Amino acid sequence: AATGDGAFAVSPGMPVLSPQGVPVGKVRQLVSDSRGRVEQVVVEAKGRKFAVPAASLAASGNALAMAEGSASGETSQPPADSTAE
Repeated sequence: AATGDGAFAVSPGMPVLSPQGVPVGKVRQLVSDSRGRVEQVVVEAKGRKFAVPAASLAASGNALAMAEGSASGETSQPPADSTAE
């Protein structure tokens, strides 16, 4: 999800944690720009989906940890330039 020196592997099904370390859901989809850089991660929790900016995520063991206030709201459909994984 991160770019440059802070890059790490992200894949669908990976657990996502709140800023407090509490499990909130799993990675459902990665949304990339035209150069293949991940811009957002779509997280599914309790049947709802929400987008989290990739820059607001950090690796935490085998999970992703969200920064405070990083969810951007529910999504019903992925953006046109997304990659379904």
